[in-house]
Formats: sequence, structure tokens, C-alpha cells
Amino acid sequence: MEAHGTDDGNSERKGIVTACRLAASLEQITEVLALLEHPAAITENRVARITQICAYDQTRTTGEPFGLRTNRVCLRLDPAALCGAYLIEQQAEPDGVPGLVLYAADEAPLHRCHTLLDTDRLVLSGLARIPAAPDPRWRPGFEGDGDDQLGRVDAILRAHGNGVPAVPHRHVAVGILAAVLEHACAVGLPLGIGVFSAGAFHAAQGQLHAVTASAGRTVVTTGDATVELDLAAVHDVLLVRSYSVHGATTAIELYDADRSCVGMVSQLGMVGTDVHLAWEHLAQSLPAAA
Repeated sequence: MEAHGTDDGNSERKGIVTACRLAASLEQITEVLALLEHPAAITENRVARITQICAYDQTRTTGEPFGLRTNRVCLRLDPAALCGAYLIEQQAEPDGVPGLVLYAADEAPLHRCHTLLDTDRLVLSGLARIPAAPDPRWRPGFEGDGDDQLGRVDAILRAHGNGVPAVPHRHVAVGILAAVLEHACAVGLPLGIGVFSAGAFHAAQGQLHAVTASAGRTVVTTGDATVELDLAAVHDVLLVRSYSVHGATTAIELYDADRSCVGMVSQLGMVGTDVHLAWEHLAQSLPAAA
């Protein structure tokens, strides 16, 4: 798409602006923004505008944690509101400032970024070469994402053992849980394990020191906590996605024959990005129930 601006007649091409619609996902765009060294970031409306010239912090989306850092562009976006992203560049202007514009449904800009360094210009231009890809927040087998993780825990508690409000989920094989725990223990992957009663949720997070079988139960030790699971009494196992401090996070929920949630395995504490990604990879690889 080309938008022709005015010129003084000195050059037929002077003032011509090109806009390239991007196929890159929101996650890919925000990853590139974080690589820029010295951009100008602008967010505005009809009443106010904020402009910052500094590097981007990791851009967050709704449902994810959010913090403010000094000398960083701290941006929070609603993915549902984003309808398009364009690279804007003025032709035949060696000093022209290329920019990235994120648009809402009414074609109003959500946010603009202009590069001020040649190196940043090259980085930003790379977005035009990224092919279209499915949104990584939507994974095969899931109908969508649920509420925040604490909201999910509270919903289970408020049910008082009388069933749980339905959310998008995927059924997995009941017998797989022991293998998940043993694998996490073997590779040193920290896990959060929680147990529900009629009005309490008691949880522990950390590396699993041992997973053993004793008197027909699976016994898991993590830190100073010991969790005993009668896996033979587990009637159903669901994968449920919700938002936690790490962003979209999968939880394994355990249900008894009365359809009451009795336990949860997930990332329940502050962990590194590598741990969260490893958990998500493990959870998404679990086979569906027969």
C-alpha cells in the first residue's frame, strides 16, 4: 500500500510513504521491539500523549504480570483489540524514520514505534519477512484460555466440592500423572502441587526430591512438604489454561468420582522463563484420554 504525501516538486518520489502490513504475530512483534536499542515509543489519544526514547522492556498483554522499570518503555497490550500492524517508511529519504504502527479496529493507532538508529532500522525491517503463523497463545486441543490462575483456584474453593464451574479444557489419560511427576523429578523441573479440601487450598512449589510408591499411593516430596496421591481414586484429569504470574499457564486438575477437584499440578510460584516453557512443553505433550 502506498500513501502519497505532498512534495515541493524537487523529486517525484519525495514524500511517498509506504505501509507494509505485517503477518507476524503479536508475540513476534513484541520480541523484536525488545531488541531495539534506542527507539522512540509513542502512545496517544485525543487528550494525552506519552513519548519515550529508550529501549523497550518486555511487552506484556492483558492477564500477564506487569511492572514498571526506570529507563524502559513499559507497554501493556490487549491482544483482542489489535487488528493490524504496519511498517511505515518514507521512500527516497535516507534520513527518513521508519516506524511500526499497531492499529485497533477503528484504524486508530494503539501504539507507534520509530527507529532512530540504523541498526534498529534493520532489526525492525525484519518483521516484514516473517510469514503468517498461528497465534502461539492458542494451542491445538484447546478451545481457549480461562481466567487467571488464582481466580480458578477460588472458583474451585467456592464450589465446596460440589462440582467446578466449566472452563475450556482437554482431557488427558488418568494414568499419565505418575509419569509426569517422575519425569519432572528426574530432570529437575520444579512443580507446584496443591491439594483442595472443602474450603482450603494447601500448596507447595519447588523441585521434586523423590517420587515413590507406598501402600498403593504415590508419594511426592518437595522441599519440606510431602504430598500423597491415591491415583487409583482419580476419576478424571483435565488440562486447564489460565493466567498466572508467568502469563498463560497450563494446570493439571485432578477430579474424583463425584467430579470434585481434589488436586492441581502446575507452576504456582515465581520461576524462570525456561522453567515455565519446559512445563508448558511437557503439559502440551500429554496424550489425550482414550
